[in-house]
Amino acid sequence: MSKRQVISVDRRQRFWEFFIFGCVFIALFIFWLVIRAGLVISFITGVLAGICLAAAWYHWFWQARTGSTRILTTVSKQPEEPAENLARQEDAVSANPKATSEKAPQKETSAKTILTKAETLPQAASKESEPVLVIPSGGDKTFSEVIPLSNVTLVAPEPGQIPDDDDDDDDEELVPANHEHVEAIVASITKNTEKLHIEAYCVKCHVKRDMHNPRLVRLKNGHPALASRCPICASKLYRIISAKKNSEWMNLGEKNETPSTV
Repeated sequence: MSKRQVISVDRRQRFWEFFIFGCVFIALFIFWLVIRAGLVISFITGVLAGICLAAAWYHWFWQARTGSTRILTTVSKQPEEPAENLARQEDAVSANPKATSEKAPQKETSAKTILTKAETLPQAASKESEPVLVIPSGGDKTFSEVIPLSNVTLVAPEPGQIPDDDDDDDDEELVPANHEHVEAIVASITKNTEKLHIEAYCVKCHVKRDMHNPRLVRLKNGHPALASRCPICASKLYRIISAKKNSEWMNLGEKNETPSTV
């Protein structure tokens, strides 16, 4: 069986390039001779054609031959390397049996350490995943169990336990003394808050809450309003008093009557 030459892609490309250029120069050489352009031009084209064909021949025969031998040697060496390595290892084991016996326990211990690490990893992950409730006032006390929200009940503080409005914002101010009628009506309302159930919308809770101990204030826009605290989140509650309601209250104040609702 005849071995087929193995030529690389680069060599084959170079061969075709030089071969095509050589054919072109040969065609030009014949063309110059036919039209009798001159001996100098014909000679130059003939020399170039010969150089191109020689280079193509060089790339095809010599470089392709060396490339094929290199490829064949590398391909033949690749499957032989594992066999040589196995033979060398067997020779080393037969020469030093004590060294292999000493290395075997080390491999076993390394496998044991890997198994122990693999066992400890899920335990550590489970410990980290457990929720921990930290009480700020209790110091270093921690709890591994969290009380579910279903068991938590919100207790509304008593009207006397609601914090005072000492830290009032700049958006409110007390109503001056010229609204004595309104203040009198608000005083009567504060006495009967349980009966009247004055409600205001809480921005944080997004629901209406009862106003305990409301007091009369004036907002920045000039409207009088009732101010109090939310019994759940302790945020400020405002109930704006409209001009119509203000006039009604003033008339009721003159008659010493209290409104039924706000």
